[in-house]
Amino acid sequence: MKRIAKISLSVLIMASLAFTTFQEHSEKPIVVVIDVSHGGTDSGNRNNLLLEKELVQQIAQKLAVLNQNTNVKLHFTRDADKTMSLPDRVRFINQLQPDAVLSLHLNGENIKNVSGLRLFFSELGAQDTKTQELAELVAASFEKNGLYNTPTVGSAPFYILKHSKAPALLLELGNMDNPTDLQLVQNPAQQEAIAQAILDALETLQ
Repeated sequence: MKRIAKISLSVLIMASLAFTTFQEHSEKPIVVVIDVSHGGTDSGNRNNLLLEKELVQQIAQKLAVLNQNTNVKLHFTRDADKTMSLPDRVRFINQLQPDAVLSLHLNGENIKNVSGLRLFFSELGAQDTKTQELAELVAASFEKNGLYNTPTVGSAPFYILKHSKAPALLLELGNMDNPTDLQLVQNPAQQEAIAQAILDALETLQ
């Protein structure tokens, strides 16, 4: 497994107190790419018949339906069960020149006591103020919505994060090998709650 450096949420919050908001003094809509991970021949993590690629697509579909804010424009790397390479995803992202990128995943640790939301940004962009602000807002929104009260925030060398030319986060929305997490992420009502927490965070970028 790739090395992951964990950084406490409190450090990020303190570091971002002096930062201005993403779109301060601007009426330009927020453009966000939602990277719907895996797909097609790449199932991602699995637990029996439950597949990561299907669960994250279900959450993405709920994001599309719930987003009624005309000032938040969502673009999805895939809207069907199709194979899409990492370079193709990055090309899609960088052509759009978005304000933010969120890559949706589910963890699979083979350790049942690992649970909750984990947020990662590029180790190369650890000092990027807008990325830190995005991480803070997403984590705070999940806490406010009662989902995953102790998010973990850290850096990791994931391809999407390293090559996206925009503030980018990889969200692991739970552990498929943890019974509590798995029950949550396959429940349609909880999927809506996850989608709403993401949207609430994006709306505060304005």
